[in-house]
Amino acid sequence: MLHLMRKHAQSWLIKLALGAIVVVFVFWGVGSYRAQKGNRIALVNGAPIARDEFRGVYDQLMETYRRQFGNALDEKSLRSLNIKKQALDQIINRRLLLQEATRLNFRVTDEELFRTIERVPAFHRDGRFDPRLYQRVLAHNRMTPEMYEESKKNELLVDKLQGLILGSIKVSDAEAFEAYKWLEKKVSLDYVLFKPSAYKNVEMIPEEIETYFSKHKKTYEIPVKVKVQYLRIGFKEFEAQAKTLAFDRAEEIYEACYRAGNISDATEAGQLKVHETESFPRAGPVKGIKEHKRFAKTAFDLNENEVSEPLKLSDGYYILQPIAKEPARIPDLKRVEKRVRKDLAMAKQNDLAKKDAEKFLKDLKGGAGFQNAVASQKLKARSTDFFGRFGTIPEIGSEPEIREAAFSLSPSKPFPDAVIKGKQGYYVLRFKARQEASPDGLEDKKSQIKTSFLLQKRQGAVGEFLAGLRKKSEITIQEGFLD
Repeated sequence: MLHLMRKHAQSWLIKLALGAIVVVFVFWGVGSYRAQKGNRIALVNGAPIARDEFRGVYDQLMETYRRQFGNALDEKSLRSLNIKKQALDQIINRRLLLQEATRLNFRVTDEELFRTIERVPAFHRDGRFDPRLYQRVLAHNRMTPEMYEESKKNELLVDKLQGLILGSIKVSDAEAFEAYKWLEKKVSLDYVLFKPSAYKNVEMIPEEIETYFSKHKKTYEIPVKVKVQYLRIGFKEFEAQAKTLAFDRAEEIYEACYRAGNISDATEAGQLKVHETESFPRAGPVKGIKEHKRFAKTAFDLNENEVSEPLKLSDGYYILQPIAKEPARIPDLKRVEKRVRKDLAMAKQNDLAKKDAEKFLKDLKGGAGFQNAVASQKLKARSTDFFGRFGTIPEIGSEPEIREAAFSLSPSKPFPDAVIKGKQGYYVLRFKARQEASPDGLEDKKSQIKTSFLLQKRQGAVGEFLAGLRKKSEITIQEGFLD
């Protein structure tokens, strides 16, 4: 990632401009101040990807998801998003496209490059390109014009290659109409929900508890914990230019720690108190740290005794150094028996609900009438209103698997192949009715549908092109990096 501003930047205009150009360097990996310090994490046909370049793209993706999801972005969501792989794939794809553009002998003229740079708002003063501002902004970002122009040239080369790939892709009126019919089609369902929570007074014997614990030991594992010593450079210690000055101080202290290899040496270099945490797991909490998730993630990304770069949190900059790690371990059953009993009871309830749902579906497929089967088994049948392929299902909520199954049903196939597990329990579905799209509504939505469909076709074309490049390329990733 780019080494940030030089100390004590004077101009607000320059500080604002820096944010507008950083993304270019992050994507293309140009001019990283600590590139020589970062470890290589991957090779793309011999071209290296450094850890600091990866960190820049990763941080940008994290910030994007934080803005989009806010507090809903928890550890489970982060694991499902697999942001680490997203970031690395993004850099690898850029490398492959640039290498292919070079192989195909694409060229960017000096005139094209200049016209592109002069349109960057970060280099404008009073609405026009200012050469002096251009030089100053780059200098404050510790970039030379040559480095920035090389980055821009690479970007333009890839743009030209993408233009070649995408130039012939169009969406016809017929395609738009088919897409419209697919999007606007609606269905409704009858369904019976088997809730595990409805099965009360589940019995269990000691042998079952022991067997369940033995099969699910990993679930009760006490996770790896880490103990960290850290320095805090708080914003409150500075006045008007708190964040800028705090960053400058953090950078000075980091350099001292990095050279010495030990955070404790900063006590003399920066006259700061070295704090020490108790051992904590990856998910936190960390006593005394407000933003414990980011603090903990940074700590776990470091090797033992490795010094972190300054980590910006809401109250200041932190420099971390893990000093001890406790391995994961399985506790004795006695210690977690209450939790095991609860989990076993829920598992038994779940099995009973699934078993009854599967029997009901089997009866329906065997010819039992829906209403008769519901009445004879004293079940409660429900119906939905019409719903589309996206959004929530009336009476049910957001259940993508149910929605997908619903659109596969028809009068000739009224039941799905299997019961469907949803958030509330197991669902047995029956096709009720279908509502086709009205041709009258096409004109109002044609432009939007064409735009969306064109984007999908373009994404598919680029995806196929990249898949072809990957297939014939040599890509190696550091062992264990994506774990």
